[in-house]
Amino acid sequence: MQTLAFFRRANWPRSVRYSGFTLIEVLVVLLIMGMMAGVVAPAINRMLDGANARLELQQIIQACKRMPYRVQQSAQYVDWNVSALTLAYVDGSPLIDLPEGWQLLDAKGKGVSPSGFCMGGDLKLKRSDGEIMTIRILKGACEPKLV
Repeated sequence: MQTLAFFRRANWPRSVRYSGFTLIEVLVVLLIMGMMAGVVAPAINRMLDGANARLELQQIIQACKRMPYRVQQSAQYVDWNVSALTLAYVDGSPLIDLPEGWQLLDAKGKGVSPSGFCMGGDLKLKRSDGEIMTIRILKGACEPKLV
């Protein structure tokens, strides 16, 4: 009978009796961790989407900077219109190669001369999430500025 009395929790030594966590404590911790993940995950997603959009915008700006050199290679005048800037050019790729999901809505200005001199203009772009941006191309070396 004394052996059975030892197996009751009240008779256990103090170090053994209070080790471990109860089920309620574990569930509360898991609930708190789940709530934190629910708050942090969307914030990280928004941060990554913003970083991708900035990277894509940088690609478009670099394409604008390369435009005079590509026009100079072909020795052809390029007019500022949507079809001239997005259709296949001499080397087979568009003059302004837009990232996936981006769309060139409008192009206003005079164009790029065969010598590579840029006469300036504006490009109106639509991002995949629907945001519309305008890039102003300054005269001379086709320096793009986000408006």
